[in-house]
Amino acid sequence: MVKRKAPPPARRPVKPEALEPASPPAGAPWPEPPVPIERGGGDALPREPRAERGTVEHYLDPALYDHEYRRRRADVNYYRALAGGRLVPLPARRRDPSSRPREVPARLEPLEILELGCGTGRLMVPLLRDGHRVTGVDLSRPMLRRCSERIGRLPEALRGRARLLQADFRTLTLGRRFPLVLTPFNAMMHLYTRDDVERFLAVVRAHLAPGGIFAFDVMNPDLEWLSRDPTRRWARTRFKDPTDGRTWHYSTNHVYDPATQMNWIRLYYDLAPEESAPPGGPARRTQRGAEGDLSEGD
Repeated sequence: MVKRKAPPPARRPVKPEALEPASPPAGAPWPEPPVPIERGGGDALPREPRAERGTVEHYLDPALYDHEYRRRRADVNYYRALAGGRLVPLPARRRDPSSRPREVPARLEPLEILELGCGTGRLMVPLLRDGHRVTGVDLSRPMLRRCSERIGRLPEALRGRARLLQADFRTLTLGRRFPLVLTPFNAMMHLYTRDDVERFLAVVRAHLAPGGIFAFDVMNPDLEWLSRDPTRRWARTRFKDPTDGRTWHYSTNHVYDPATQMNWIRLYYDLAPEESAPPGGPARRTQRGAEGDLSEGD
């Protein structure tokens, strides 16, 4: 499946500060982030243009991203427990009441962890607070800057345990191995082809220490969800903008392409009727998202 977000009529405009490009204008250096963002080894691989937009647009506004997923904690708790060697209660799975806690080997020392797709630090920051050393990798510069700002608010001793890299996790080359490699929150679903998946797994293998653990999560294909009417809006939610306090209506729809196993998703943000439109801007913004189905095709 691939998530794609496509533009409709008037909607909330992307804030100028959210539209930070992947590289600075010629001759203009980036403002120094609290935690340096290094360039990772390996070149970024091209994607089909629509898939590229679907991969990028959802991550242009990190403040909104953090606001939307601020209550998502079950996966963070799971990965923290996994890193700490405690009893791991698996998050409840829809239509699967048979989930049971699993025991993992107890660890007494903090780990060196590689997080592929660290985003804004939603998981990385709690892992640092737990005492681990974490190397976070992401392709999105805006998300990494947000992550750097969050880590910058931690005590100095914890900040020193973090390393941030801007890199394509299909081509990453660090020249070292980690006992725990994590790819949380559906990041693997931005792997849209078999070649993408194989390249990514080769990177994981090259960076996983002997006897180490690779942990990830992806969505299970849901035929009922995939077959929803693409002309309707779903998941309607009313929320306040985290930066200006105005009220917006969130909704989504999608079109699933069974031939490519890509789900093209649109996320809509409509300004509430009682709110005034931004000066000189539309009252609606739409994002494209692309999500690849990792299940084996025919």
